[in-house]
Amino acid sequence: MNIASPSRKSPALPFAICARVLGVVLLLGCSFANGFAESSFTGLGFLPDGGRSIAVAVSSDGSTVVGQADQGLNSIAFRWTAASGMIALGSFPGGYTSNARSVSGDGSVVWGEGMSPSGCKRFQWTAAHGMVALDPKTDANRLPIPRLKLNKDFPFKDPTIGAVSSSSDGKIIVGNRLLPAFCCESFRWTKMDGFMYLGYLPGCDICCASAISNDGSVVVGYGSRGPAEQPSMQKAFIWDKVNGIRDFQSLLTSEYHIALTGWELQKATDISADGRTIVGTGKHNGHYEAWVAHLDRPVNAPAGKERSR
Repeated sequence: MNIASPSRKSPALPFAICARVLGVVLLLGCSFANGFAESSFTGLGFLPDGGRSIAVAVSSDGSTVVGQADQGLNSIAFRWTAASGMIALGSFPGGYTSNARSVSGDGSVVWGEGMSPSGCKRFQWTAAHGMVALDPKTDANRLPIPRLKLNKDFPFKDPTIGAVSSSSDGKIIVGNRLLPAFCCESFRWTKMDGFMYLGYLPGCDICCASAISNDGSVVVGYGSRGPAEQPSMQKAFIWDKVNGIRDFQSLLTSEYHIALTGWELQKATDISADGRTIVGTGKHNGHYEAWVAHLDRPVNAPAGKERSR
């Protein structure tokens, strides 16, 4: 199968404390061709017989969210669009669980892994063919394009440093640096400037980056207060060079005037190519639910400055 559109991949975080990042995406009913007329936030809901959903990745165009959601006693990969809602992608015969990890740029192809009687297998899903098992050796041309592009000048051999995502040209890399006591801090790296650490949200001693926009100007992730495996609090963050690191929920309510009653936005896990659609995990009236936020103007514009129309 020839997949023409590039993929968006939820970063595989290098450390145990960061690998637990949950994806939660809420997609808004807006036009994706010309940006968004107004900002919006949407909870993706749940699969039938389930009460938990986790968004992992968003397509480059911001139209499609993929992740994992409970269905009865099992956890199943899902694909979500504003038109279709949340759809279960199924599992391998004899298996009981699956998880979507990546999605193509236009949202038509989903990649992930699922359990089978012979162990864990990778899969590719399309509407035409459903879930098809992939062999990494013989199906290399059908695997997703990695979100992280290698840069020969980046110190990949440093065991305390883990890169998770890069700009589309690979010149800007974000990741996390492992600190004592299983804490971590997030960085943004370029060959010219080296490492620039993003700082911490107020009250947090852990900062974990998840993804970066195509031009490298916007970073999303989460902050928490330890211990790392059982944090007492978690908050989704967004970062840009103009404003630094900010609590994403506070940004949505104060600058984009979005009401988030009943929500706690805990983790931001992926971002669209233009940096205007963010997905993540949150608690909604006590349940973990995927969400997606669409912004009508760039977050790195000075406060109060509307985008040109």
